[in-house]
Amino acid sequence: MEYKKKEIIEMVEKCTNNHWIEVIYIFVKRLLK
Repeated sequence: MEYKKKEIIEMVEKCTNNHWIEVIYIFVKRLLK
């Protein structure tokens, strides 16, 4: 159970990281327009 929990937390962290990279990318793109 603990192992699965850790795996899920890592997956969520990766997802949020990717999401923030996307948000920052879009933000920068708008600034450069």
